[in-house]
Amino acid sequence: MGEQPDARTPRERVEHQVAHDITVQWLGIEFVEVEEDRVLARMPVRDEMRNGFGIVHGGFPYLLGDTAFAFSGTASGRPMVTHHASTTYTAPAKGAFLTAEAQVVHRYGRYVICKVDVRDEDGTPVVHQSMHGVISRKVATTENAKLVPGGVGADGVPTVGTRDA
Repeated sequence: MGEQPDARTPRERVEHQVAHDITVQWLGIEFVEVEEDRVLARMPVRDEMRNGFGIVHGGFPYLLGDTAFAFSGTASGRPMVTHHASTTYTAPAKGAFLTAEAQVVHRYGRYVICKVDVRDEDGTPVVHQSMHGVISRKVATTENAKLVPGGVGADGVPTVGTRDA
């Protein structure tokens, strides 16, 4: 018997996944806009995210962009994990929060390409990403995320937070 289509709205899918994503919760990431194949995410910048130059460490804009990318798939009912990422830093990230807009631009089989732009509080573009992902068969749960970070199935396709991976 095949899988049933996910009848939830994009917002409901994202909210369900947020409830099981301890990293998103810990960082205070919120999804301001949610629609099929597109999300706008916002993350507060805490003092411990700043480096010795007083700017946001580059890993945090990357993390927010990667999260927005993944949730753009979740919004469409197709959870995905990053397969390849190209990241260009365009300006130092400053301010009290960052936003990331992720838009799926192409699908081919189980693979997805997404454009992500991260901006700082002033709206200055700080990161541009071209994200390539693989649609996952399984969705992480809070219980599984604490036990196993994920893996690769026998066919080489990534799985997310599963015990049998």
